Amino acid sequence: MKCCCTNIPANLDNQVALGFLRIVQEALHNIAKHSDAKDVEVKVTGATEELCLVVRHNGVGFDLREPRAAAGLGLISMRERMHLIGGEFAIESTPGVGTTIRARVRIPTVQPRVASPETVYSADGNVLSSIATNLVFRADSELSPSSYPISPDRRRLGNR
Repeated sequence: MKCCCTNIPANLDNQVALGFLRIVQEALHNIAKHSDAKDVEVKVTGATEELCLVVRHNGVGFDLREPRAAAGLGLISMRERMHLIGGEFAIESTPGVGTTIRARVRIPTVQPRVASPETVYSADGNVLSSIATNLVFRADSELSPSSYPISPDRRRLGNR
């Protein structure tokens, strides 16, 4: 078996990663169970805005027009997984030649949002930290929100 993973984004969405993992698992399960393949190849390739998967083997293959072959639960679940993450799924198979499974999903490039900083002060006027303005403070379960109210100008903590 040959496996090649190239340019996989470090911040890949968990649902996309899980979808691809499950498709590879199911494809390898089907290959082991049905194909009698001598050569198996798995390729996962990341590009600027997409992630592609190809699983191919040189086993017995099958006729996609045969209702029993195309309606297998494993093939249906792979197709559904790609649909759920907004991807594309295709199967090519020829009896006596082998099968190729292709999956592709768009992974848009996300630019990080930068919020303007805000300085937060303790009740005695010391700087606690600079934080993004959209950060939400939560009191510990033992503290009530009224114990540490934020002043009207939202810059100082305490009763002012």
